[in-house]
Amino acid sequence: MYFQSKIAFFVFLFLILLPSFVNLTNNSAWGETTQHITIHAIEDSFVDEDLPQKKFGTKDKLATGWTNNKDRSIQDTMQALSYIKFSLNEIPESSNHDIITIDTITLDIWIEEAWWNEKNKHSFIVYPCFDNSWSEEEITWHTRPCKDNLENGVRTILEQSNIQKQQSIDIKDMIMNAKNQNLSEITLVLSSCSTEKGRIDCQENPGLIWIQSLESKDTGVNQIPKLGIQYTIEEEVLNFEKILTIIVVISVLTIPTILYIQYVRKRFPFRRFIKRKPSVSKN
Repeated sequence: MYFQSKIAFFVFLFLILLPSFVNLTNNSAWGETTQHITIHAIEDSFVDEDLPQKKFGTKDKLATGWTNNKDRSIQDTMQALSYIKFSLNEIPESSNHDIITIDTITLDIWIEEAWWNEKNKHSFIVYPCFDNSWSEEEITWHTRPCKDNLENGVRTILEQSNIQKQQSIDIKDMIMNAKNQNLSEITLVLSSCSTEKGRIDCQENPGLIWIQSLESKDTGVNQIPKLGIQYTIEEEVLNFEKILTIIVVISVLTIPTILYIQYVRKRFPFRRFIKRKPSVSKN
């Protein structure tokens, strides 16, 4: 009866600790945390079809959209494109000890001002460009990369309420595609026009957007275009609580086994199964 009580006690204790043991297999039990990093643009500029040889790399704003003036018809639309370059080396990757999952990647830009013919909203598109050979000091309309192969863009609606605010665009797939190609940099091209009919067409969105590209040392406000990256890291480490739980669970499983072996040995002594040798009489 004493033995059965011990076994029942350890079975009861095991059932109590079972949820803690199961929890060790969950991601959260292995140190899952969510973190966020910001990657600032390393170069940015814009190009203007109306001024095809002019360089705008020293400007503190980026322009994208329709640069037509009142003297031109809409068929004579001129356009501006913004080019923003980012390094991808700072994006975290999994290691032997940590498993990293990228949750979100956004392009964060500050909309300084905008105008368009429509009353309430406008749209612009972010395109990936894998030609990073340009520099902000030299790029012009004539020398811009990715002239004819802008595709797979992400369109974003811009409303009047977005002016003088940060706009975030989901570009996770775009960035991860570049990472999968082992690229160390990526260029993002901003246009408020579409690429229908083989040419960037501004006629469907006649408007102009000015994006701030300035780091103010006086106010401490950083309005440089940037990537906002949120990721989850699973740290394969054991803290004191987890180690103690494992020890207790192993003990709970081991002690009843030892008690059972002792019980069997007492109930069925080993010596009973040993055949005694017959005694040899001495004559």
